Amino acid sequence: WLDAVLPIAGLVAVTIAGLLITGEGDSIRDIIGTADSYAALVWGSAFSLFLAIVLTLSRKLLSAQEIQKSMFRGMHVMFEGGIILVLAWSLGMVTIHLDTAGFLVSLLEGTVNPYWLPVVMFVIAGFTSFATGSSWGTMGIITPIVVPLAWTLSLSHGLDPQEAHTILYGGVSAVLAGAVWGDHCSPVSDTTILSSLACQCDHIAHVNTQLPYALLVGGFAIVSLVASMVAGLSLWIIYPSMLVFMLLAVYLLGKPVDEIRT
Repeated sequence: WLDAVLPIAGLVAVTIAGLLITGEGDSIRDIIGTADSYAALVWGSAFSLFLAIVLTLSRKLLSAQEIQKSMFRGMHVMFEGGIILVLAWSLGMVTIHLDTAGFLVSLLEGTVNPYWLPVVMFVIAGFTSFATGSSWGTMGIITPIVVPLAWTLSLSHGLDPQEAHTILYGGVSAVLAGAVWGDHCSPVSDTTILSSLACQCDHIAHVNTQLPYALLVGGFAIVSLVASMVAGLSLWIIYPSMLVFMLLAVYLLGKPVDEIRT
């Protein structure tokens, strides 16, 4: 187990050290905010790989040629995800240079209440992720749009900076949650495909059986967003209420396994 724990621990430790070294400021928040995260991740990954090679060679678990083959197999697993990220970043830069956020602000200004923006972003991110099967790609596409859109739209409606920050944080978190939710439901998602393969289950059967649960939770998430951002209800009311409603939905709509088999 040390062959797995030590490289991962080294990755985390060196990455954090790289952030602290490259960052500037008096507080942790300032240091992390100004740090070169790309360099820190490269240092952490290189150290983790070096540590894994040393552990493997020192204990003669694999030969140098076998280690090289294993490295390329591992890189191949991440290659598709890397391509998706690069394309998503490219599309994100295109939306920035085309001022897509500014266009949407001019389109929505005076017609859409900014408090509804997180709800809209959750739905859009969910559908995008479901169609593409990539949560990372969805985040890379929509996040560069939602950040300036939420801020500018809030200020144009006369909200103070504190309320604008609330909508901004809500919009970003809605994009992240919606992207993961859509990716979890998508039949073309790598995580869904790997889950069905690992369980030796028919892929479409796996998608069909997980969709009701995912849609139920996604629906309650949308209701919670509306109750929190639009209606202004307290989270101490929303969370217990949604938990009770979800339990009731499973109890009333769900069927016992034995009943399904018969």
